[in-house]
Amino acid sequence: MKFSQYNYLFKSDKFGFLLYNSETNSFAELQEELYETLQKIQSGQLTADTLPADILSQLEKAKVFTNNDDSFYLQKKFYFYRRVYNTSRLGFALAPTTFCNFNCPYCYEENRLPVFMTEETENHFMEFIKKYKNIEAVDIIWYGGEPLANFKSIKNILRKISQDSTIKLGEHGIVTNGFLLDEEKSKFFQEYPLNFIQITIDGLKNSHDQRRILKDGTPTYDKILHNIDTFFEYNKQTRVSIRVNIDAANSDDFVLLYNELTERWKGKNIDVHPAFVGAYTKSCSEQCSVLHQDERIAFYMNLYEKHGLNVRFYPDFQIGGCCATNINYYVVGPRGELYKCWNDIGIETRIVGYLDKDDIPNKNLLTQYLVGPSMFDDEECKKCVLFPVCGGGCQWLRLKNTYEEEKFSLCSHRKNHLDKFLEMHYVVRKEEKNKK
Repeated sequence: MKFSQYNYLFKSDKFGFLLYNSETNSFAELQEELYETLQKIQSGQLTADTLPADILSQLEKAKVFTNNDDSFYLQKKFYFYRRVYNTSRLGFALAPTTFCNFNCPYCYEENRLPVFMTEETENHFMEFIKKYKNIEAVDIIWYGGEPLANFKSIKNILRKISQDSTIKLGEHGIVTNGFLLDEEKSKFFQEYPLNFIQITIDGLKNSHDQRRILKDGTPTYDKILHNIDTFFEYNKQTRVSIRVNIDAANSDDFVLLYNELTERWKGKNIDVHPAFVGAYTKSCSEQCSVLHQDERIAFYMNLYEKHGLNVRFYPDFQIGGCCATNINYYVVGPRGELYKCWNDIGIETRIVGYLDKDDIPNKNLLTQYLVGPSMFDDEECKKCVLFPVCGGGCQWLRLKNTYEEEKFSLCSHRKNHLDKFLEMHYVVRKEEKNKK
């Protein structure tokens, strides 16, 4: 029996001696004597049987001691590939257009031609769905470009699905900038309910209106908030997710924006969360003040320590994977072209198929996404203490690192600052206990 590689044993200057195990996601406060004994067991100076039987039994249940770390590795790998090859559902990120009415500097869709879906392509989509037999449901996320710029195709496809008794619409969502989300569209989605809608608001009015503008420079903040007000009137059950893209230029806005929006929509089904801008495009690398990992950690710490926002510090178990690593998920472009990743849309060399054709023009890319490089053959990942609670990072970035010699970080921001995140979780748990 050995000390698990998924243990994180450390002395906190604030809270004493702590132990975290990522396989069971357990967290414990230790007496100094036990801490020192575990340190010696970890370094090989002592063996597990040094511990009293009752304590050893508790630690075994928490998987602090294990016979074989490989058993968990293989289990997680099994669940991951079971998800990869799950054919019970059929999923789509469906882009009725690659046109966007906005001109955001960090957008990875820069320089992509504006194309609108035709009725012929809508019919090809319906025919494509019917090729899949015995599926439980069809999941659709409307995407773009700005999907509401081709609202006609959204209406046509949803009505065709509702009229076909062999097709059941499952998870239904949309990613939109919100500018075109007028009353007509809000009423329509009352008839075809959305599980969620994601809208980006980049800081307070002044910051947002400098970043998320129409192509002619028109500001958008007031119109978007008005549209969300209207949307809530007709769609009370839909989860409205407000994404705030964060870089150095607007990071100070987040708390004020969070307070403003949660107060404005108090009692509504809303979530306001930060998302860090990455320099994945030339325009963004030149214009965006991207926050580095230490700055991101400081941002999170500040949210709780200074403002008391209930940010999730604690990790949770993840199998890993995304739509790009699922055999039954496609990103559909407006010409009926198929991709595996949202980031690939509009790039000819990333097309893996077409709605109306059976051939696969890019088998290499398809297999790279499905069975190519992953956390399960990455030695750094396999040795990482956070392996059980990590999804492996973005597969799109992993492929770029592997095949295009890029050097994007795939690691969780928790990895090099785990003690800080655990300390914050400790504080949160103490406060929760004191309230009881």
